[in-house]
Amino acid sequence: MADDSVVAAVFDFEELPVPAGIIDLAGTIVAVNGAAAKLLARPADELVGRTAWTFAPGIEHVWTELVGFARARGEHSSELTIATPKGARTIRYVMALRERAGRTLVLALALDVTRDDAEAVTRPGSTKR
Repeated sequence: MADDSVVAAVFDFEELPVPAGIIDLAGTIVAVNGAAAKLLARPADELVGRTAWTFAPGIEHVWTELVGFARARGEHSSELTIATPKGARTIRYVMALRERAGRTLVLALALDVTRDDAEAVTRPGSTKR
């Protein structure tokens, strides 16, 4: 489930073969595709409207910094640990800012779902971001 006008303004989102999300600058999830819902093992309508750190605990402490990196460099990529019902998973992601429908949005793509992770999910001071 997503704000259809925002998603349509960006691209044919659902067709992406990788997990993808659109997040506003405040960290609220605006849309996810089917691959992202599958990765997080939750229906898309349960994800939309919640903050990104609901599923990547600790990222709220560095969200502004990550958005700043993406703004300064055109994109930002790294690893982070996400929480799923089956446990923590580490993913490699890339994020970029896009101006669409009068809003600045973060497009986040999970490029590599690297492994299940027994380590605690991301927390302040962690190198996984």
